[in-house]
Amino acid sequence: MASREEFNTCMSPYIKGKDKSKEERKANFCIGAKICSGKAKTEAEAIALCNQPKVPKWAGGDKKEKAEEPEEKLTCPQRMERTLKNLETITGLIKEGKSEEIKAPLVQAIKDIHECGTDEIKALANDVFSEIKNTTKEFYFKGEGREMVNSLNMVRNLLTEPGKPKES
Repeated sequence: MASREEFNTCMSPYIKGKDKSKEERKANFCIGAKICSGKAKTEAEAIALCNQPKVPKWAGGDKKEKAEEPEEKLTCPQRMERTLKNLETITGLIKEGKSEEIKAPLVQAIKDIHECGTDEIKALANDVFSEIKNTTKEFYFKGEGREMVNSLNMVRNLLTEPGKPKES
């Protein structure tokens, strides 16, 4: 591993530029971090790594919590079956207005999707589940509940399409 000074020197061109947008700075920072840390050898590899959907922090997506969890030995079909059951649970909780109970099945579902889903499904699940989590923090109207259920149905349909999740 490179020293801190070497890393900072390597990162310098990736973090300079006042004329860049926030999104460009964020993307360049990620690319630089992947290259300077040695996780990627080329800019193309770094871009691919940076563009992969990640588990949101609210769902335990940071490294500290991941290290503490024992690894489950479930196959992808088992994980997808559990995810579909969790989506049913979440849908029922939304319909009943029990927003305080939604986070646990959301977290499990998103972790299973990130373990076995395609990048398309991971990105959609991140957006839909984060929206549901944020909306259910506060009181929501019945119309929002219907929208959340429709979004969950979209995720469910993608998961049940033949060939979408990994088969391992």
